[in-house]
Amino acid sequence: MSVVMGREEKDKTRTIAIVPLDSTQVRLRLLIKGTQIRGQFQTPQAGQWRESANASRLPHWRSTKISLQFYQGAPDLEHWAQVRDFRISKNDE
Repeated sequence: MSVVMGREEKDKTRTIAIVPLDSTQVRLRLLIKGTQIRGQFQTPQAGQWRESANASRLPHWRSTKISLQFYQGAPDLEHWAQVRDFRISKNDE
């Protein structure tokens, strides 16, 4: 399994980072400050939040949309992702 951070702008996609994981469980979070977005992930084994990539500039902040996608995997494995918690919150740091 991998965590992939990417971006799309003007119908063009760009992969920012692909981070292979040794776990089938992962917590993800996106941190937005001003016009910058950072992706972080945490596995039960590591315990600490790790950066998936350097901060990236958000295109046209007012029209920005964020998505989570779950796909691919080995052909002989079941292809179901389980999302156990999903939150959107404001952090006024």
